[in-house]
Amino acid sequence: MKRVIVIVAILLLFNGCSSNIPEPKECALCEVFPRHAPCLVNLNTGELRELGIYQPHHTKVAELSDEQYGGYMSLVQFGDISGILLGADRVELKAPIKSTGMQDGLFCSDCRKLLKDNKCQGYILADLRNPDAPSVWKIKDGTSFSVRCYEVDITAADDSEKLIIVMKGTFK
Repeated sequence: MKRVIVIVAILLLFNGCSSNIPEPKECALCEVFPRHAPCLVNLNTGELRELGIYQPHHTKVAELSDEQYGGYMSLVQFGDISGILLGADRVELKAPIKSTGMQDGLFCSDCRKLLKDNKCQGYILADLRNPDAPSVWKIKDGTSFSVRCYEVDITAADDSEKLIIVMKGTFK
């Protein structure tokens, strides 16, 4: 009888320590189509938006066209984040300072670990050129990084209720 109780206790302990979060059919971060530009990712919905300021190559995946055209502007709206995209130049966005939440079930265990290790909540910026090994950045004041021909800086807005995300293109 004691042996049965010990076995049951061990099984309950093991079950309590293991994750009950099922693996998704497709991870919203690492099982996506490769992208050249950094992407905004909503950790609550799994939606993503590539911040492509350059013309994509017409046959090569995640590559840029040899010919680039500028002089156009488009509005960007992605959940609580909005701003403008100036073709072949830059993207300027405003994001809420406090973004919370992450739906664990949208991400595989490796991506959940990556996101949690980086303390990511709400929205992130991700480099998905090689989705099997994504890089992620938390959207917070003081974040600054370069990826390929993009420089990204995030600063607090004057009203201190928003963050300003500026991604400049350096492709010439």
